[in-house]
Amino acid sequence: MLDVSNMKNITQLAFNDFIDELVDLSKEITPHSESYSIVRDSDSHLKNLESAYESLTKFDEKKKIASSGVEWYLDNHYVVLRAIELIRDDLPEVYFKKLPSTKSDPRFPRIYHIAHAIFAYYQVELVENDINEFLNAFQNHISLEMSELWALPLMLRLVLVEILSGTVFDLVDDEKSGSETKILDENVISADEIIARALRTLILFDRIDWKNLFESHAHVEKILREDPLGVYQSMDFDTRDLYRKKIEFLAEHSNLDEKRIAQIAIDLADRPELSSERTRHVGYYLLDDGAQELQEKIAFKLDLSGRLRQFFFKNNTAFYLGLILLLTAIVIMALILITRSYVTDAWRWALIGVVSIIPASSVAVNLLNSILTTTLPPKTLPKMDFSKYIPKQFRSIVVIPAMLTSCEELEFLLKQLELHYLSNKDKNIGFVLLTDFGDSPEENIPEDQECFDAAIAGINILNETYHGDDGRRPFYLFHRLRQWNPQEDVWMGWERKRGKLADFNRFLIEGFLDSFDTIIGDLDFMKGVRYVITLDSDSVLPRDSAKALIATMAHPLNQPEFDEESSKVVRGYTIMQPRTEVKPTSVIKSFFTRVYAGDLGLDLYTRAVSDVYQDLFGEGSYVGKGIYDVAAFHRSLDKKVPQNSMLSHDLFEGIQGRAGLVSDIIFYEDYPPDYASQVNRLHRWVRGDWQLLPWLFPRVPTDGEEKAPNPFSTIDLWKIIDNLRRSLLAPTMLLSLVIGWMLYQEKAWIWTLLILLVSAFPLFNNIISSLSSRFLKGAQANVFSNIRIAFLRWLLWLIFLPYESLIMLDAIMTTLVRIFISRKRLLQWQTSAHTIRV
Repeated sequence: MLDVSNMKNITQLAFNDFIDELVDLSKEITPHSESYSIVRDSDSHLKNLESAYESLTKFDEKKKIASSGVEWYLDNHYVVLRAIELIRDDLPEVYFKKLPSTKSDPRFPRIYHIAHAIFAYYQVELVENDINEFLNAFQNHISLEMSELWALPLMLRLVLVEILSGTVFDLVDDEKSGSETKILDENVISADEIIARALRTLILFDRIDWKNLFESHAHVEKILREDPLGVYQSMDFDTRDLYRKKIEFLAEHSNLDEKRIAQIAIDLADRPELSSERTRHVGYYLLDDGAQELQEKIAFKLDLSGRLRQFFFKNNTAFYLGLILLLTAIVIMALILITRSYVTDAWRWALIGVVSIIPASSVAVNLLNSILTTTLPPKTLPKMDFSKYIPKQFRSIVVIPAMLTSCEELEFLLKQLELHYLSNKDKNIGFVLLTDFGDSPEENIPEDQECFDAAIAGINILNETYHGDDGRRPFYLFHRLRQWNPQEDVWMGWERKRGKLADFNRFLIEGFLDSFDTIIGDLDFMKGVRYVITLDSDSVLPRDSAKALIATMAHPLNQPEFDEESSKVVRGYTIMQPRTEVKPTSVIKSFFTRVYAGDLGLDLYTRAVSDVYQDLFGEGSYVGKGIYDVAAFHRSLDKKVPQNSMLSHDLFEGIQGRAGLVSDIIFYEDYPPDYASQVNRLHRWVRGDWQLLPWLFPRVPTDGEEKAPNPFSTIDLWKIIDNLRRSLLAPTMLLSLVIGWMLYQEKAWIWTLLILLVSAFPLFNNIISSLSSRFLKGAQANVFSNIRIAFLRWLLWLIFLPYESLIMLDAIMTTLVRIFISRKRLLQWQTSAHTIRV
């Protein structure tokens, strides 16, 4: 039983007197002592509780247990186990030891003593109002740090587990001896009652909104809500927490406390001379360019590791590309040194070095990217909270650009549009099918009319089915006629997908209707549309992901800003790219998809993941599915795209418009069902990549006859070069093998083994990452499956190496001829969705 002989005195004290005594003990704080281990302590409690559970279960099988507390415990044993698991997962030793302690007892954090005091005053059983009352009273005297408030729910659970551990252990002895549990006197609570109260409280804790409780008691939160721009309180919880964690970090490296730092940030944003929205938002001084000014105000001090990290990020491009060059050189030198005894001529060494550049660079890039994505924390972009509704000023359109090639294809498109609507309903989101006809030697063909009529009928049916109470119809059809393109020798929609979106943007900005011969839908809704979410026809838009994207785009720190002279985006983003994954249903279609399409277990609610470009350089790569700011996107591309020259425009648009990767939002798409479809897609991608070759030169093409100075940064150029490098991997790997066999002859097996080891680097990387992460998470069964799939992928890559080399070379040579000689058929195209379904 729990001896609470002093509880009578505690409860007889006036509440304010009790708080005053606790405040006196808590005023002076000191760093936490190393003597206490929360993990070791929870392990011992778990052993006690498990042992007691086994003993009481066996005893219960022989005769009826007299104690009601034992029955409570046996019926709710899982509640205790869940609490211990939560403590272990969410309160690691590192975090525990950072919590401040009191000078009177530095072994335990101050918040641990407070948790004990709360249970002592309220006699073990708590309701949410009790916690609120206690924290309000205590913080009238002392402000708890945010880390302490976050730890409070776990500390309360820990104290309850300690109470249960000792009390249940005593009950085992009582049952074995046959004694009954009684209330011994007025100062002692019976074991039965203690267990009942503790378990009821543990169950209640699962129903408390701890995030809301934290924000209602965090003094820093109250200060930040004074944001002069009035944005902070309208952000989602994770973004507010991102701001608060930054303040915690600043307080750790400053002599000022969290409240003072938060107030200084607010004061900086509240200066009357500031005019831009960005600088009047408190987040500008926490996460954006104003951080340096805030750090100077608070005398921010970094340790050596922090200064090295800061230096690395200031020189990120030089470090990143320099390390790639260094690692590439190391791999090449290793190949030459290993084979030096078999090659004597200098020209042979030079030849080996030249043909090894691309394979060696593949190892270097993969290795460096793996290291960086493991060590760099994912960069999460701030978001507004639009979970309930989209404000009118951020009205948006979901668009599927597509070709009307068949009625079957149209039926699929209409179904997709309907699914997008059902998973992302909002009165300020519209859904558009943006179409033109497929390529044809004639302007009109008989098959067109049937598909066209079906498209109009389909949109009307959707509007009749899902019209709102206010009469609003959310679905639209925008259709363009074919135009004769002499460079493609065909009647086609102007500039294909890029042209459709460009024409649609002109309509939204200028009301320009000439490009569309047919529009179905209420055009009043289109007035004031700010964002467009563009999807491929096979894309899946998960539930509320459109709202999340709009909420991210709408945040002040993400708003695009242009250099007035060059019209280059210097901060913020005109485009945001969500993470794309393969649809789970697409993975299991065939043996090919099971090998190539990745893991089966995809999480619709996965958190942010690392991406080298976003985490290191602050901008990602656009792959054609995402959200863009209509006016800003149009401005970033104005007169910069030459006509009939860009098959794959996504990377170019992402560079010009500065794309941001929102890795905690996911879109899903189909994967080619067989190898032939994959090769067709790969050929098209390589053609598109090599059509960006002219943008590597000092002067680049524009939408006119004259060229302009290349506006791309070094890392932008690297993105293009990296795509070209990857397309050359298969041909150069095959070339390396052939040259090695010619040079080494009887020792060719050594060179073959070395090249195979180089090509297998992704396999080794997969094995290492699987062993380091999956085993730690206890998912050992998936490790061997991942390794087996990675091995099959590598083996099939080797088998297909000659064929893929020919495919890559064909795509590259075709593109080079079309760019520099014929200037014809640069837009030759087959949609990925059509490729997959045929």
